[in-house]
This record gives sequence, C-alpha cells and structure tokens, in this order.
Amino acid sequence: RKDGAILAGRTNSSITLFPVSATDAGTYAVSVSGACSSASNSATLTVAATTSITPLLNQTNNLNMPATFSTAASGVGPFAYVWRKNGVLIPSAMGNALTFDSVTMADAAIYTVDVTGPCGTTASSSASLTIAEGDLRPRLTGVSVAGANVLVSFTSLSGRFYRLESADNLGSNQWTTVTNNIPGAGGIMQGVHVGGAGAPTRFYRIELLTSLVENPNITGQQTAGGDSIINFTSAAGEFYRVERRDNPTNGLWELVLDLVPGTSGDVSVEDFGGASQTNRVYRVLLVPGIAGPPRLSGPFVTGSDPVVRFTSVAGRFYQVESTGALTNGGWTIVTNPVQGSGRLVDFTDKGTGTNQIRFYRVGLLP
Repeated sequence: RKDGAILAGRTNSSITLFPVSATDAGTYAVSVSGACSSASNSATLTVAATTSITPLLNQTNNLNMPATFSTAASGVGPFAYVWRKNGVLIPSAMGNALTFDSVTMADAAIYTVDVTGPCGTTASSSASLTIAEGDLRPRLTGVSVAGANVLVSFTSLSGRFYRLESADNLGSNQWTTVTNNIPGAGGIMQGVHVGGAGAPTRFYRIELLTSLVENPNITGQQTAGGDSIINFTSAAGEFYRVERRDNPTNGLWELVLDLVPGTSGDVSVEDFGGASQTNRVYRVLLVPGIAGPPRLSGPFVTGSDPVVRFTSVAGRFYQVESTGALTNGGWTIVTNPVQGSGRLVDFTDKGTGTNQIRFYRVGLLP
C-alpha cells in the first residue's frame, strides 16, 4: 500500500521504484500473511527535489551607490552558495545574496552563484554589474562667507580628487586655482578660499580631476614643422587625455586628443600648429574607467573607408549606425553586434564610397 491505497500488482517481498519522481513520495506499508498469522510494517519515502534557483539580474549602478545580487533556491535544503567574480571565488559570500555597500569601478564584473542541495545537484546563474559614470561630476551646493574667507560646498565621491577655481569676471574666462587635489569624502564637503571675501564679486567652480597629479607621464616635447609632439609614458589598458593652454599659469585647458590608449610604453600625440604658440603648455590626464555608455573617439578615414572608434566593455555588445543627414532621423544599422574588448574598438564601414557626408553613432545593446 501507498498512503493506505493498495498498489495493484505489487505482491512480492520488495518493491522497486525507478526512476523516482516527486509523486512517489509517501508512506509505504506491507502486510505478510502466513498459515498461522500475519505481520505488517511501514516506512516513509521522501523525495529530495532537484535544486533550482531564480536567475540573477544584470545591473547598472552609479558609482558609490549600493548594489545587491540575490537568488531564491527551491528544492530540498539546506543549500550551499558559492559566489564568484569573473570566475574567481569570493570567500566571504556564502548566502543567497551578494551585497555591495558602495560600488567602485573595480566592482564592474560578471558575477556567478552556484547553489548545491543535499542530492548534490547544482544550479548556476550569472549577471553583470556595470558602473555608470553619469554622476561623477561634482555639483556646487552652496557658497558662504566666514570672516575674510569663502567656504564653497560641493558634492564629492570617495577616492576622487577635485580642483576649486575662482574668477572675478566670467566674461574673461580666466580661472585661477584656489585649491588643487582636494580628496573627496563621499558626500558634501567644503573648499576654503582664504581671503576670498575681499573681492566685491567672485565666481567659483569645482572640477573633477581625472588624475591626482598633472603631467605625471610627460617625458618630452619636440616640434615637427609647425606641430608640437608630446611624448608620455603610459600603461596598457588605461586611457589618457592630452590638454593644452596658452597661458602657463591660468586659463581654460583645451582638448588636444581624448581617449588615447596606453601601450605600456611611450605614446606620442601631435598638436597640429602647436609650435607657433611659444607659451603653450600641455598636461596629460588619466581618463576614468570606461565601463559606462560607449564614447566615440573618431571617426577617421583609412584609405577610402571611414573607421568608427569607440570605447567598450569586455563581454558587452554594441550596434553601429549611420545616417547621411542629422535632420531626417533615418539611422541605418551598418553592422551586426560588435563585441566589446574592454579597450577601444575600431569598426571599418566598407563600401560607403568617397565624397560623402556621413554621421555615426554607437549604442550599447541590452
């Protein structure tokens, strides 16, 4: 009998169930009768269900914000959880959730969880964590006077550095550094302009530094015809921005070239016409991580074909589109999804012909 109901055809001294399913769970009883008497016994069969879990979900989070990956296991427990980051074990993560109190650029990765039940069956799921760069820019939150000094309040991120600048006239666009390399605290903080209250009118701005030290890598500068050549050391996997200004002590920095890829050696950047400016100075800045939306660093032409260069994240996919006019809104997909490499990606749009005006854009696919 199973749960009191007679099992038809089961008249032997044993009963075999194969393969076992969840519906076979129950209480089994046997009655044995002889010439003089009868006896009975019973036992319960418990079927341990195969372990299954809910999938992890891809996430895009702002820098320094919390993030959580979680899964719900079903079947017969208890369950053992093993979490990995890009395939590497995370020893401290042993529950059904992986929590980040404050994400950093280094947390961008593929996370995987393996869940094992008593029967030895394991279920796995993985998802990506992308760190957005949209809120890196600081915001002024207030300006106040304390005696002869001016206190400038602004938002900040832990691990980032800032420059406080002032100007007496916005029309001149002449900004003077008040305090450089201010370490962010991860919240609202203040910069102090000592003696700043002495001017009748004064404007302030706060700038996020892409590198703690200016000109950390410049190794030489020479001229080639009317152009200036700036040489600097670099690291593979990093990206750099070269800037210039014609006043060595103050003024607005102008972009020479952005997203210059490092090579684990010297890199040269050419400033066309720069040799004619006798007072021109340069700086090289390290560009923050490029795990956010793709950014174009082109296009340029090789032969008769345009090449679209853009930043990418390893494991993500991108779509390149083009149009002949920005006013008609008619964007055409020019390639199948392009896989990111974690560095700059070049896509060559062949067969477009010459003497054409063409615009490009790159989108991150879900």
